[in-house]
Amino acid sequence: MRNSLHKIMKIILGSLAIALATLSIASLTQSAQAADYNHKNPTAYTTPNDRIPYCDATSSQSAVASRIAKAFYDYYEGRELEALHLIQETGYRIDNPSPLARRYCQAAATLSDGQNYQLYFSIVEDLGLFGVTWDVEVCILGLDKYHVYGGKCRVVRPPSYH
Repeated sequence: MRNSLHKIMKIILGSLAIALATLSIASLTQSAQAADYNHKNPTAYTTPNDRIPYCDATSSQSAVASRIAKAFYDYYEGRELEALHLIQETGYRIDNPSPLARRYCQAAATLSDGQNYQLYFSIVEDLGLFGVTWDVEVCILGLDKYHVYGGKCRVVRPPSYH
């Protein structure tokens, strides 16, 4: 009896140690991620409490380009992103109605066909592993042929535009 109780206590303590180690790593990762953004781009966050980068941060622009590049080839009819211009924040929300931070942005996008398009994107705090990451959703006005983001890209625009 004493032997099996000892084994059970070992298992419980081992599980607790793993859980604490995981939480410590997640905390360090989040701190390192924030420090990394601030080191690369001191204006990546509006305040120390923000959990997502600015619209014009290099990391945001890279995420937008990556999202477009990962789209099905025929979705944008073979067009690729060449450059983003006139990047502006159009809204920022947190704790309303969701606890996730959301930054709404717009930009002029030059695509590989040489044309300029209005592009909207939102940067959303992610519920990934311990909430230490963020993601983007991107809509190019006039090229959302299946209306994935609603009419006039409304899903990735601040609620005041709805």
